[in-house]
Amino acid sequence: MWFQNVVRTEQSSPAGENLPCAHCGVAVCESWCLSVNSCVQYAYDVALHPDRLNFGDRLILHALGVRWTS
Repeated sequence: MWFQNVVRTEQSSPAGENLPCAHCGVAVCESWCLSVNSCVQYAYDVALHPDRLNFGDRLILHALGVRWTS
């Protein structure tokens, strides 16, 4: 998974102001932000790249009648 090593730290601009996260929009990420939550990272990743869906999730979606393709 390409998000696996993403760790967000507080970023500062030269003026000392905190820069907002590109995903959740705040300087200190929310708990649901994909840059800090591995479950959200996985969901975001499979939404963009359906071929990365793991077998268990693929089986569950199939049982529910969902066709998960790109």
